[in-house]
Formats: sequence, structure tokens, C-alpha cells
Amino acid sequence: MKQQKIYGLYFFVIILSFVITSLSIYYYPVFSSDTLYYLVTAQTYLQQGFHAAEAIYPWPWYSILIAYAAKILHLSLLHTAYLLNYIFFAGISILFISLVRSFTTDWLVLLAAAFFILTFRPLTKYSHFILRDNPYWFFMMLSIYCFVRYMKQPGWWLALGWSLTTFFAGLMRMEGWFFLLLAPWLVFLVSEERLLKRLGHFLQLNCLMIIGGLVLLSYFFLFGSHQLVYLGKFYNFLVALPTGGGFSFNTAHIKTNQLASSILPVVSAGYASLFLLAGLIAVNIWLFFSALSLVHLINLFYCNKCGVIIRSKAGLALIGYIAINCLILILFSLQTFNFVPRYFQLIALLVLVFSVFGFVHLYQSWQNKRTKYNKIMFPLVIFLLLIMTVGSLIRTGPNKAFVYQAGNWLQQHASASDKLYTNSGQIAWFSKLTNTVGWQCGYIGVVNDSTCFIPANLNTKPWSGNRFVVIVIDQKQTPTLASELNSSLGTQPIKTFCERTKCAVIYDLQNTH
Repeated sequence: MKQQKIYGLYFFVIILSFVITSLSIYYYPVFSSDTLYYLVTAQTYLQQGFHAAEAIYPWPWYSILIAYAAKILHLSLLHTAYLLNYIFFAGISILFISLVRSFTTDWLVLLAAAFFILTFRPLTKYSHFILRDNPYWFFMMLSIYCFVRYMKQPGWWLALGWSLTTFFAGLMRMEGWFFLLLAPWLVFLVSEERLLKRLGHFLQLNCLMIIGGLVLLSYFFLFGSHQLVYLGKFYNFLVALPTGGGFSFNTAHIKTNQLASSILPVVSAGYASLFLLAGLIAVNIWLFFSALSLVHLINLFYCNKCGVIIRSKAGLALIGYIAINCLILILFSLQTFNFVPRYFQLIALLVLVFSVFGFVHLYQSWQNKRTKYNKIMFPLVIFLLLIMTVGSLIRTGPNKAFVYQAGNWLQQHASASDKLYTNSGQIAWFSKLTNTVGWQCGYIGVVNDSTCFIPANLNTKPWSGNRFVVIVIDQKQTPTLASELNSSLGTQPIKTFCERTKCAVIYDLQNTH
């Protein structure tokens, strides 16, 4: 296949990726509370350095990436974070097509891969979110691509590329470093070469780990083991390696005892472990199905080439990555019992590779009219794909635009010296007022102090000494709060921005009397 044709496809995919990301950001102009952590951490890093940033967010590397990119590009932190999103999602799209291309050069398959990744709603719905998962997925896809290429044709550059990209993925999310430790062992399972040759590949892939180990040993001998605590959360990672599995199973044992003693009937208490395991498996399978979507599950049943792909070195490497990711998810689930759909996104992206081949086979069977069953299934799959495409391009539901409008109004009508009290971190950020209090509650490690807004006790008046007061209220949950605020503040709001049942009410305390 001509390279010009491939580059043309890549260019087209990048443009469409930019369009989809732009539509998503346009419809959802307000970032999440997690984003506020990253932005405030980046701002703190630029002003006060690493340790101050680490005190706010213990794993600050994504924020540091945003901070340096903003410094180089001379953009605001928020605009820089959005720009990085464009790069990451376009990069993930290109890497996905390149990963499929590692198994075939069939033009129809590559077109299907481009269509699938651009309309993959479980992924595109995160294109407006500023999350560390976005660079993590990008670096992990780059890591997987390098690893698959390495398994097909080993070389120092691919080994170094794999080590660096996996290391950078670990800086975004610590799970990446587990791949750095475990993935090289796949060469002993995947490769059919002599043991000595496989050992050489293993050492090649571990070149960065070997260098890092030598640096740590030198650090240990020069400064002593007690100095390792200054390595921050990396030290916690080193400590957790030998104890993480034990901690996971200890947590599972505690949960089992709780099930046996307080939830399950006496006759079933002996099956608490089985009940817990079945529940964990069921929840994880459901979240995986949610991350992959129904249409791609259907396509998997038609992947007649999956057996051939899996038996190849590249296919076994891909399966190995999926297995490692499943192991990480199991250990994480046992430790925290916290189930988040986006944690399954990387597995879904890798399984999506097989879905592409299944779809092409279904299309060819439908075109050749092999069975009557395919005449029904292919139109059904196309219908489901069209729904997913519409979902990727058209956004629905609340977008919290009222928060952006309130912050923007304050930016235009308040002077730089004005003090602001608000219970919304997003409004505090959009207002660009430096003298702002109250918003930290529930965001930057502050649970409750004298500045926190407590609807049940307005007599504390935490807004004292500030000119502007902006409170986000939910009229459905607290229908009388607006009138109570008016009474406590002694004035009426000068501006109100609403969306459905939620409103941002703005008070100017200079107009109180």
C-alpha cells in the first residue's frame, strides 16, 4: 500500500478528531472538579515548586506537564490543557489505526479502524475532560504499539521507545509502571526463539529499569535508605510492590467477614468469599461491556481472523497487555472496591482491534450473501454504529454553562482587588479573581473550616469581608435556600444564571444597605 494513501488517511483522521474534540469542548465549557485539582496543582508548581504542588495532588506529573507546556506556549493553563487534549485524542486515533496496521495492510480494514476509533463513544465522551487518563491512554497506546512492533522485529530503538513511553504512562497513572515491570516477561511466553535469545530481548526491554535500578542503588549507598522517603510517591510505589498483593487480599478478607456477619443470612455465611468473588467478576464484566459497547461485542463474534491474529507474536503481545491490565484492575478492585468505567477504557481499546476484523468479516459475509442471518445482523450493526456516531458528534444533557457564564460575568464586572466568596471552584477559576475564598472546601483537601459554605447553618456567615458572594444552589434539593440566603445576606442577587434546577446566584455586598 502506498505511503501517501496511509498519510492521507492519518491526516483525515486528525482533522476529524479535532472537530469531534472541538464540538465536545464547545458543548461542555465547564471542567470537572478533578480538573480543578490539576489546574491548581499546575499553578502552584509554577509559583512555589514541586513539593508545594505535591502537597495538593500527590501525583502531580500531569499538572507539571500542563505547567511546562503553558510556559513554553505562553497560553493559560486551561487553554494548554485543552490543547493537550486535542493532541492526545488525535494521537490515540492514529496509534489505534497503526496498531491494526501491524496485523494487516488491507485498506478496508484500516478504513473500518479509522471509523471505529473516531466514533467510539466510550472514548470520545472524555475528549472535553481534562483528566490524567487522557495522556495515560495516549502513552499506553504508544507503548503497546512499540511493544507489538518489537515482538515482530526486535531492536534497540523499539526497546528504548517502549521503555520511555511506558515510563511516561506511569508518570500519568501509576499503573503504567506495573506494565514496565511485567510486560517484558511476555517475551518468554510469546517468542519461540532460544532461551538465550529471549533473555537478550528481556534485558533490552528492561534497559531503562536496569539504569533506574543502578541510580537507586547509588542513591541508597550515598545517602542511606532513610533518604528514599524524599522520592515522594515513587517511594510509596516501591514499598507497595512487595505488600500490594497482601493488602489486596487482606481487604478482601475484611469485606468477606462483613458480608458474612451483617448482610448474608446465617445459612449462606460460609459462601461469603464466593459471593464476593462473583460480585466482583459481575461488576467488572458489566463495566467492561459498558466501556466497549454492545455493537463491538457483536462484532467480536464475527472475528474469524482472531485465532490467526492471537497466534501471531504481535497478537500474543496484545493479549498479554490485556491480561496484565486485567490483573491490575483485579488488584485495584480488591484494594478500594471503587469501580469507575474509564479504568476499563484501555482494555476496551485493545479489544476494539479485534472488533474491527469482526466487522469487516461480517460486511464481506453480508456482501456475498452467505447466510440469511448475516442479512439481519449487518444492518443491525450499521444501525448501532450510526447511533454511536450521532452520540460522538451531538451532545445532550446538562453542560453547566451557567457556571461558565457566572464566572465570565464576574471577570467582566469585578475589579482585580475585589474579594470573592463562592462555593464553586469552577466559578472561582473562571472569574480570575485572586482574592477568592470558600471554593477550596471539598476540592483541595479541605473538608470543613470557617470558610466553608454550610446551608444548614447560614448564621456562620463565612462570606464576611468579601464584596461578591456567588453560591451555586440546587432548587430541587434545597428549594428554600435562595430565600434564606437573601435573608442572611440582607440583599437580593444582582445576577442569576440557571440551568434546569441549578442556579448560580451573585450578590454584591456593597449594595447591602
